[in-house]
Amino acid sequence: MQTTTLLPVGVTSPPASTLFAWRDFVIGLALTALLPALFWIAAFTGIAGLMGYAPDPKSLLIAGSAIAGFLAAFFVVLTAKHSDSVR
Repeated sequence: MQTTTLLPVGVTSPPASTLFAWRDFVIGLALTALLPALFWIAAFTGIAGLMGYAPDPKSLLIAGSAIAGFLAAFFVVLTAKHSDSVR
């Protein structure tokens, strides 16, 4: 069964590749930047806890943001050529 969306005359929907490209970009960014940052902050918190030190939540947030920002910058640079062709 095929479903269609009615659009005004003269308006075309963007190609499916464009619609999925941004979703794929966000998923890639999350996998590349957010998950490693969460892992390293969790590892640091666990090791610090074993050593008897309770890290400040604000410092964990700052460190996690720095890690995620650093990795996100590399992700954007490495995917910039592909992103230009999608727009």
